[in-house]
Amino acid sequence: MEKLKMNEKESLAIIAMMIQETREYIHKGVGNTQLLWGYLTVIVSLGVYFGWEYTHSQLVLWGWWVLPLIGWPTMYLMMRHQPHKVVTVIDKIIGKVWMVIGITATITPIVAFLMPSNILFIEALLISIGIAITGLILNMKVCYIPGFIGILLSFALFWVRGIDQILIFALLFTILLIIPGHIMNYMANKNQKTSLCSEN
Repeated sequence: MEKLKMNEKESLAIIAMMIQETREYIHKGVGNTQLLWGYLTVIVSLGVYFGWEYTHSQLVLWGWWVLPLIGWPTMYLMMRHQPHKVVTVIDKIIGKVWMVIGITATITPIVAFLMPSNILFIEALLISIGIAITGLILNMKVCYIPGFIGILLSFALFWVRGIDQILIFALLFTILLIIPGHIMNYMANKNQKTSLCSEN
């Protein structure tokens, strides 16, 4: 029985260590993935919004597909140039959470063609939940606070009608990804400078 308790303590200690290692691994440009998806989503959203306002053509709505067509290949190239690190179980869990969210977020617009739904609400809620979960796992306020703000604000899309929903959607992604991405890059640069000073 004593051995079992000791093993439980050791397991908890290992999990805590992995979470700490993942949190401490803040390298230069760590927020770039968030900035990529954040800025790309905002730019495409505004492009679709103003395109519709000026043309009222259904063809403008195909502009949403710029997100996966540019986002996924660009993210793949960015990941290849990131510094190598030991992948912990926590990293794998977070990766799988985002794999499920990414697949769902890609499939949802396809299903929406067959079954009309509030697509912007679903997409905003999905990303907000993913960011909140990631932040809670890592106990990082810079992630979970914007995540919960995003969850709450995504419901505003039910009260805003028509094309104006896109403006709320763009605002949400600014809060969810762009602001936290810049904060994380600032933190990474600050940590790097502190590390260089301590070595001298």
